[in-house]
Amino acid sequence: MFTANIYTPLDTHCALLRVLNNTLPVIDELAKCFVRTVRFLQKCLSSDSYAVRFIANYGMYVGRMFSPVGLNAFFCCSRYSFSIDDLFKLTPTVICKHCRSLISCELRSITLVLLEILVSVMVLSVYISLMTIY
Repeated sequence: MFTANIYTPLDTHCALLRVLNNTLPVIDELAKCFVRTVRFLQKCLSSDSYAVRFIANYGMYVGRMFSPVGLNAFFCCSRYSFSIDDLFKLTPTVICKHCRSLISCELRSITLVLLEILVSVMVLSVYISLMTIY
């Protein structure tokens, strides 16, 4: 996809910038990194070591908010509407789809109009600068 450095005013709404640049909110970018933690947790839950399995189970199902493992799992489950048992289905693709589904048609339309205006202004400024050279 085409990406360009678009210089916008400092008070531009951040929701528009996300759609213009085709990026995710910061919290969801961090959650994509959490997918590695989910894979690690899955390996811990299926470990041969009883102690590792016990600690991982405790963190996810009992300790929850008092355990870093449980806290991260609970955050992702609540953010992406997963049950704790379905947590292992969380992938970066699922996170991206979830974020894209939250963008309203109205916001997408406004952003596309803004993008069209910005491209027109950029083309016009290039045209004017070429005309002043000759």
